[in-house]
Amino acid sequence: MENRLYITNLSEAASLSSIRRCFSACGDVAEVTFAAERNAHQGPPSAYVTMMSAAAAEQALRRLNGTLLDGRVLVVSLMPERLTGADRREEKKAEARANAAIIAVTQQYRERHNMTYELDCPVGRLTLRIFFPPDAARPEWRIEARSNHTGELAVDKAAATRELALKEVAAAWQALAADSGAPNFDWHAVARAMQAVRGV
Repeated sequence: MENRLYITNLSEAASLSSIRRCFSACGDVAEVTFAAERNAHQGPPSAYVTMMSAAAAEQALRRLNGTLLDGRVLVVSLMPERLTGADRREEKKAEARANAAIIAVTQQYRERHNMTYELDCPVGRLTLRIFFPPDAARPEWRIEARSNHTGELAVDKAAATRELALKEVAAAWQALAADSGAPNFDWHAVARAMQAVRGV
């Protein structure tokens, strides 16, 4: 069992020494600190109490939860286990990977025969021009992708739907990137970004 406790519903009159005295009745107290929200004046103050042993923390939880301190009923709960340094590093790496896949559509504008989208991607800027089908009876969507990251790179593909045309562009771009060293965009993230602004 974790030996750190979270104490809520404290009285405004509660002090670190009064909390320490209260919890010392259940065993040795290693540390008492107020939670950050005490300074924000949001509801009753709260604190963290670290007992010297898990047994003392368990006893404090059992004996003090629901009792009075300075006229207020204490709410005592266990703090969740803290992450180890390695766990925190892995969590940060996963967050960075998730953030790296975020692609934002920064501009969109309509031209006579197409819609143009500017996308801000982690590896560079991508411009997509989606051309409307010229014949409604036989729809064919054409998408042109451009990046100025390393010179003027462009891919132009067409298909029966916008979604299929974007998949064709993605496949062609990945082949181009493998041959030329062009930036390889996360095309799944590009598709998600496009779906958020216009059904693709």
